[in-house]
Amino acid sequence: MQNKTNLVIIESLRAFLLLSEVSLIYKQKPTDFTRNRKLPFPRLVTFMLKSLRKKISLEVARFYENLVSMALEEKQTTLTAIAFCQSRQKLRPMFFRDGLRHFVNEFYTHNDERVKLWEGKRLLAVSAWVKLV
Repeated sequence: MQNKTNLVIIESLRAFLLLSEVSLIYKQKPTDFTRNRKLPFPRLVTFMLKSLRKKISLEVARFYENLVSMALEEKQTTLTAIAFCQSRQKLRPMFFRDGLRHFVNEFYTHNDERVKLWEGKRLLAVSAWVKLV
């Protein structure tokens, strides 16, 4: 069996986001995400999955600058932080649980032979280094 690369997994997640059933299942009301807006369902989720570190308004501006530079957007779009927050409220939290489950399933589908087991279970560990001054 051939191992999946990161690009294949990302492409699978992209296909998952673009399924029309996904947006139907994970919206709060049937009328959400029906009109053609600046922040449709796939773009909203993509933006939310980025690790946001700055003010929302700065992150939105940078997100749309990247879309323009990659020629995915024709012109610089202005989107306010309030518009983002309103769009975010239309998304059901179950999306992230199910999306993570989809990602994990994709990762382990063809990588099971590479995962080492301890007493029949996957052993995961987290290490945190604390620097004391």
